[in-house]
Amino acid sequence: KGYATLGLPDLYLSFAGRKARSDRIHAALPKLHAGDTVMLESSKRGLSHNGTTVASLSRKGRKKVERIAGSEVEGTVLAMVRRSVEDEDEKYRDSNRTATWEVPMVELNWDRGIARIRV
Repeated sequence: KGYATLGLPDLYLSFAGRKARSDRIHAALPKLHAGDTVMLESSKRGLSHNGTTVASLSRKGRKKVERIAGSEVEGTVLAMVRRSVEDEDEKYRDSNRTATWEVPMVELNWDRGIARIRV
């Protein structure tokens, strides 16, 4: 059995912020709560909830999960971190298309080659 936490350095923190307010991610994130199920996408580049990508992994995060086998990896939401354009490095703020968004935190655990993600 193995465990790994995906913290802020493991996630592309600006992922939702770079999406227009009309993008479906902004309807999905406020509905994502502790205890909800998420899936590690088969590309191992993001997390989805009810068919919507709600988080994207950074290079560091992708390296953490690349060793995990299994095509369908699920998890449970532990916490959400609220971000805003003011949290961004000043040189990247103009790239954001929304003022505030949420980022799910993830704990991975796996058994027999299949990971279970707890966000």
